[in-house]
Amino acid sequence: EADLDVNSNSQLDSYIRLFDNSNNQVASNDDDGSYGGDASLTYTAASGGTFRLGVSGAPNSNYIPTTANSGVSGSTGAYVLKLSPNAPDVPGDT
Repeated sequence: EADLDVNSNSQLDSYIRLFDNSNNQVASNDDDGSYGGDASLTYTAASGGTFRLGVSGAPNSNYIPTTANSGVSGSTGAYVLKLSPNAPDVPGDT
């Protein structure tokens, strides 16, 4: 789980994107209503691997994470990124 907390005086309109190891976007969020409008994302991977998490300001939502200057200028501001791993499912656990 990834949660962005934007400072109350920040101008950031946050956008969060999750990419797999091949740079395919597997999840994204903009303005999640359950977190006061800040971006928030919960994702369960089908298998293990390397993932990249990108944080940007609107309207910069189409950049390529490994390519410099592939995005556009977006809003900026201070934020706190909170990452929480989800516990794996254990067969037979109830």
